[in-house]
Amino acid sequence: MKVSEYPEEWSEEQCAFFTKAYRFMITSQQAMRHPAAPSMPDEHWHTIAHNAAFLCATLHGGDDLSVWEHGDEGEIPMATTVVGPPQ
Repeated sequence: MKVSEYPEEWSEEQCAFFTKAYRFMITSQQAMRHPAAPSMPDEHWHTIAHNAAFLCATLHGGDDLSVWEHGDEGEIPMATTVVGPPQ
């Protein structure tokens, strides 16, 4: 998901919240992980940052997470791979 692509049901506020959280997280790995944990490759960290920002933006909008805990097809609707910084 590029930052310009958001779930249709999100408000403009949720989209802005996602973008701000995602951009902060991808540049702040050291602040977000345990001090004794090794750094992760960017590809792995960007996926974690994306998923955390997605979850926060969803919660920020007051959305009911039970709807997508297992998704429509049984999977969690989050990224499995995000490459590169947000566009």
